[in-house]
Amino acid sequence: MDHLLVLLHGYGDDPDGLAWLADELSEPGRRVLIPPAPLPSPVGGRAWWFFDPADRPAWAWPGPVPPDYTGHRLVGAARAEVLALIAEHTAEHAGGPVTVAGFSQGAMLALDVAVTPGSGVTKVAALSGVMIADTLPNLGTGTRPAALVAHGVHDDQLPFAAGEGTRDLLAEHGFDVEWLPFAGGHEIPDEVIAALRRFLAG
Repeated sequence: MDHLLVLLHGYGDDPDGLAWLADELSEPGRRVLIPPAPLPSPVGGRAWWFFDPADRPAWAWPGPVPPDYTGHRLVGAARAEVLALIAEHTAEHAGGPVTVAGFSQGAMLALDVAVTPGSGVTKVAALSGVMIADTLPNLGTGTRPAALVAHGVHDDQLPFAAGEGTRDLLAEHGFDVEWLPFAGGHEIPDEVIAALRRFLAG
């Protein structure tokens, strides 16, 4: 049975932007897929959803989610697309373990996909991301893949506290969380790659 690794790129990027990471993490018995986000980004590349202040998913951090918040349609569409990809490939390759790892916006989606009941995801890595409110309803369902959360102390795009908040939300709901702060910005440095290798092998 192959180990399926799905890498989800960030906003304004595309699969080519994570091809180097796929090369770093590839090994015999591991299949790596990098699906393209469905939407063209206004800054170039692709997007899973847009960052329009008037029409974007709420963060689960900081503070309470608005009581009238409902799941965002574009998050739901992105979730369904990645879940369908996982189902298709696990059916074709005898249902081995599944890891979803994402960077930035891809990290938000990776967490959301991984905790969806029936996802089949066994591990999830959120790199320089934040949990979104759409993910909260599924945190208590009992679908608890092992999690790696990594975030740069000097991240100028998603604050370091967003990573800490994501770690805390997962831990509060009984997830086994490996927390990796690093002295860098919005990036995937060598120490995170090394941690990913250990996480995937464990």
